[in-house]
Amino acid sequence: MEKIEPVFSNDLNGHREIAQIIDFLISFIIFSFCLYLTKALAIDKPYADIIIVLFPSLYFVFSDGLTKGQSLGKRIFNISVINKNTGEYCSFERSFVRNFFTPFTGVFDVIIIVFKKRRRLGDLFAKTTVIKNS
Repeated sequence: MEKIEPVFSNDLNGHREIAQIIDFLISFIIFSFCLYLTKALAIDKPYADIIIVLFPSLYFVFSDGLTKGQSLGKRIFNISVINKNTGEYCSFERSFVRNFFTPFTGVFDVIIIVFKKRRRLGDLFAKTTVIKNS
């Protein structure tokens, strides 16, 4: 894994939140495409349901483990997720831990992110932080 020297920024100018919205929209597009595809291919309902839920969910929970700790939304704003302890880019395992509970912790994240360290509950669980790339 590549270790980086991060430039931490408590003020990401809302880019972090917008990137999260973009990633949600990408998941929704994947969901819509899977829905269309399963209907077009007349895939049986139980299998179609699995496909429709599985693929958008996989993108959402593993996206921060993509190249340089950047989901597609984060890549647009040149921000990355890194391991807070080592400075290495986010792995797929940490991305999973970071994002799996997001649908359940979202309300709390909005409250917590306004504090000084600006770390979501997922960041605390995965020991990650979001940085602005230099």
